[in-house]
Amino acid sequence: MANYEFPTPFLPHRRKLRIRHYYSVQRIIDGDTVEVIHRPSEEVSKVRLLGIDTPETRRNRRLLRQERTYHLAAAYLLHRGHAAREYLQELIPSSTNLSLITEKKNEIDRYGRTLAYLITEDGNCINAQLLTAGHAWIYQEWDCLMTGWLRKLVTANR
Repeated sequence: MANYEFPTPFLPHRRKLRIRHYYSVQRIIDGDTVEVIHRPSEEVSKVRLLGIDTPETRRNRRLLRQERTYHLAAAYLLHRGHAAREYLQELIPSSTNLSLITEKKNEIDRYGRTLAYLITEDGNCINAQLLTAGHAWIYQEWDCLMTGWLRKLVTANR
């Protein structure tokens, strides 16, 4: 992907988005959080995949909230959380080159993580791939610019 190109689904929102290049995967934290390194600066950042949510991989308050919201047992959610993490490791193993697309008005979450869509060198959106493979659902706590597109993907893959 050329340094200035947005993947096609992102084009209508390009003025509200920022694309950042030259990142690579350092490690997968869970199904929707990745640690990346910016190659020129060697700066390490945690990235929370924007627009999607995956089940938790450990027992915590969020797991209890997911259990209530989705009416699913904690043990099942934990299993699905580990499956999402493994799938993400297959999609983007360590050292995979990525670009990050962030929303200009919503770039950092309350935990200091960058909120972004992860884009591979061939233009695929990792967030969308997790969603369409059934390892994630659309994040319910806030809408992002691409929520409509993500909903269309879910509908098309039913």
